[in-house]
Amino acid sequence: MYKLTVASSFFLLLFTTQIATGSEVQFKVAGAEPPPDHYRSCRQMLVGPWHNQPEEYQGYNGFVGWAGVTRLRSGRWLLAFTSGAWHATSPWTDEIRKDPAVVRQFKAW
Repeated sequence: MYKLTVASSFFLLLFTTQIATGSEVQFKVAGAEPPPDHYRSCRQMLVGPWHNQPEEYQGYNGFVGWAGVTRLRSGRWLLAFTSGAWHATSPWTDEIRKDPAVVRQFKAW
């Protein structure tokens, strides 16, 4: 009657195993909650128009967007973003134009 997917079967097995063994997952709380407005000190522009822009390159027109920040296991922060026209378009430099296979592929696209 019921069709179980692999994922739902796995979770059902995990749940029933946990009930049968009586074991629960325990989490250790590390540190304390920061003050409610602490996030405001972290909300600032890291890269954007007229602020820490990348060096100019072919295809860059001042656009910087879709920034994402993550904290690495080492504690260091890593920022990634896209810029220029190449984030959404295929690159078309002089070097690329010299390769006949690439030119054929671009024409096919």
